[in-house]
Amino acid sequence: MREGTTVIWLEYLSRHHGDKLGIGVYTSKEEAVEAVGRLSTKPGFISDPSRFRAASYKVDWAYPSEPPRETPSALSGDRSATPLARAPELFCLWYSEDPLQLGPAKLVGVFSTRDKAAAAKARLAEEGGYPTEAEHWPLDAYTIDDDNWTSGFATID
Repeated sequence: MREGTTVIWLEYLSRHHGDKLGIGVYTSKEEAVEAVGRLSTKPGFISDPSRFRAASYKVDWAYPSEPPRETPSALSGDRSATPLARAPELFCLWYSEDPLQLGPAKLVGVFSTRDKAAAAKARLAEEGGYPTEAEHWPLDAYTIDDDNWTSGFATID
């Protein structure tokens, strides 16, 4: 996947402590909307499908602050990634002030390789004064256009 290609990050805002559940990275708004349709009948998601949120990220770009989240169907403009040269997986680099990762984490960027994610981490740590310890920087691999969180979840009232 080429640098600068736009992808859609899809998450679900849980009512439990405002946790964000990472659903997946999609090549288009349409793919993200289809994922919402597939998942909105699963336990947990079915109780409030309006809590799905999406944001556009350019591949291999680091974001000092997260792009705004919208409902997937509200994303506007051409958000489709180039279908040529798709990467089988992309890497989501997170930043968490809490080294135990119990608090909220911020999605820094979506990267085509682990090395590019590591370079972004180093750049942000140097320029932005972020800590360099690995426990502040979780890195998750996502298969493109694949639902990562498929089983639903239980809620405790």
